[in-house]
Parts: sequence; structure tokens; C-alpha cells
Amino acid sequence: YQRRVRGCCDMQTLSAAEARLYDRQLRLWGVAAQQRLRHSKVLVYGLTAVQSEICKNIVLAGIQSLTVGDDNICNIDDLSANLFLDSSSIGKNRAESSIDKIRQLNPHVNVSLLSTPLSSTDFSSFNLCCFSGITTTQAISINQLVRKANSHTIIVDTYGLFGYFFEDLLDVFTYEICLPISTQHHSTTKTITRDTDTDITTTTVTGTASEATEEPLKEYTTTVEFSRALASMINHNSNPVFVALKALNLFETKHQRSPQPLASSDLAEMIDIKNTLLSPLMKGARRRSVVHKATDSFMSTFVTSIGASLNPVCATLGGITSQEIVKILCKNERPMVNFVFFSGLDDDRPAMNANIF
Repeated sequence: YQRRVRGCCDMQTLSAAEARLYDRQLRLWGVAAQQRLRHSKVLVYGLTAVQSEICKNIVLAGIQSLTVGDDNICNIDDLSANLFLDSSSIGKNRAESSIDKIRQLNPHVNVSLLSTPLSSTDFSSFNLCCFSGITTTQAISINQLVRKANSHTIIVDTYGLFGYFFEDLLDVFTYEICLPISTQHHSTTKTITRDTDTDITTTTVTGTASEATEEPLKEYTTTVEFSRALASMINHNSNPVFVALKALNLFETKHQRSPQPLASSDLAEMIDIKNTLLSPLMKGARRRSVVHKATDSFMSTFVTSIGASLNPVCATLGGITSQEIVKILCKNERPMVNFVFFSGLDDDRPAMNANIF
């Protein structure tokens, strides 16, 4: 079937160069969605390897502006999977070292450095804020600040073969879905209302049946803040990465730092925390229960992978997270809300697993 082309058919708001550059995207999600994307401002904080993938994808997609920030200095470990860092970046701020290469991706996107400390940043000036390379305790406090500013939050991180991203879309998120249309010989124009204060006019669609006169369906999805999602109960169907993340949060809350990958005492404590979390499920656990997946060996692999970045994992998780950012900014598809987990160790279930609360 054909996909409805939504948005104003007047291309004057897009330059001829932009129309050529974004031609495939315009055919995929329509002019109106591209215009929403074109007026979106995004903050990316923490230029980790997975964030470099996200920066590349959303700048190429054609957002209005990208602001990047990072407090960390580039070291040799950052060169393994980061798209924008090289040997000349060692000893320099990761964001400052990346910005010129990010700008080269798309001259139509304004790319700038975050000029204020994160604690005093005005998050309300961004449509979406994406964070990486922060502890779970920092994620909780930052998410609350972004929520108060009425902006959307994404938190993403990888740990070797593992990773996750989290979306907080402010309790209730409204989006539209595309309706299939068949081919007959007449055309129509329709005005719809997406939000209470915004009118959007659809393109005149030539050669479509009467279904084209139907309004796109407006649907809703609910999200919660990071602290509430992280506090959710573990059940037999939970992803083992969720168990590891909860254990990581308890460790970081207690010690105000992340576990050291090669510290045997930190590993032993993480395993103890994990066993405590799983103890209510031990009795009568099924073979496929998380109890038999979040083993001591699994936890050992997770802890020793903290701080490690692998190209395939960063590319996969970064690509999917970028797709989610585009959906959120365009508001034309259902997002994968709250937690989505990735495990490269799973052999009997999909690597990607969403926990929607």
C-alpha cells in the first residue's frame, strides 16, 4: 500500500537544496514530519561511542540544531568505537574534539557547544535531551530537571556486549499513525488538528481512493520518569540487563561511583546485590526465568564490560535510538517507551527486549 503524505504541500519552507538532500525522507514520512524535524532542537550530552552514532544519524536526518556537551577528556579507550575522535583528540575535551566533524555531516544543521554547566542549562530550550556516560544516580536527577523543563529525555549507554536506552516522554505522548490507502482516480485535500493549538494541512494526494479523506488516527502512549521505571519489580520475564542495571544503581547509590571492572571486591558486591534482588523469585523458577539468565557469570561479564565500547553494539543501539528520536520529534509513529535493553549474549530470545511499564 501507499503511505499517506502528510503536511503542507507548499515546499517553500524547504530550500531546493534541502528538498534534494532530504528527498528519500520526504517520501518516507512526508513534508509535515520533515518540517517538525527541521524545527527541532536537540541536546546531546556525553560524547560516548553510542552517542557519536546518534549525532551522525540525527544530523543527517535534518534537525534544526544540535548542541553537544561533555565534561570528559578523550583517552585512548575512546578511540575504539567513537566516530569523531582520533589520536589527535587524546587529552582534549570529547565534545570540542568532535564538533568540527559533526558539522561537516550536514551544513543545514546548526551544531554548537554547550556553553553552560549541565546543572545550570536551560533544558526548556530543547525539544529533546539525550544523555550518555552518566551514572544511574546522575540519570535520575538529570531526568527530573529535564522533566521540570517540559522537555523529553533519552538516556542511553553500552557496557561491552550490553546496553540500554530509556525514554521519558512526559507521562502522555501523542502521535499519529499512517493509514493504508488504495489507488483510485481522484484527489482530496483535508485539514486535521493534531494538537489543541496546531492545525496541519495534508498534501493533495492524487490518484487515491476515498480512504484518503479519513483523518490520521491520533493515539497516545504513556511513559514514566527514570527513577520510577528503575524501581519497577523484577519478574520471571524481566531482561537480565534490567537486573544488572538495578544492581548497578544500588551500588552507585551506596558508593557514589561505578564498579571498577577489574576490582574483585566490586564484582563480589554486585553479585551479592543481584542475588538479593532475585531471591524472591528463586523458589519455583522456570527454566526460562531471569533467575537462570542473570547468573553470576552473566554479572561477571557485565561488570568487566563497564566502560567498554564495541562497534557493532554501539551501531545497533545508536541506530535504534536515533530512529526513536526521529519518531519523537516527528510525532508520527509509536515510540518504544521507557526501557529497551540489548544483550549480545542472548541465544534463545531476541537481543532487543523492551520493558514497557
